[in-house]
Amino acid sequence: MEYLAKEHCLSACTAEEKAAFADRLHELSQLNWQQIAQAPRHGQGSETISRKAIKSPIPAVITEDVTIIAFRCIGKAPMVGFKAHDTFYVVWIDRAFSLYEH
Repeated sequence: MEYLAKEHCLSACTAEEKAAFADRLHELSQLNWQQIAQAPRHGQGSETISRKAIKSPIPAVITEDVTIIAFRCIGKAPMVGFKAHDTFYVVWIDRAFSLYEH
């Protein structure tokens, strides 16, 4: 959780939300990136979020050329971050749907 933003992190989550987050990470870890890309965005898939849509400070590691990606993790609430090589880095957990317009 190297880049997880303090205002959208696990500490604000309930025990049930933390469990849902962990379950989702485990589920996604069983898929390859091609399978994730082919899945529906509200299922096991993802969606791209515009940098301009993000209402929170964007870490310097997310440069202009980095794609911001959202995965549903707590019901329809997304975890949002970026992919570098084969690793997805979670930056925000948007449990209150306040990070960007949904």
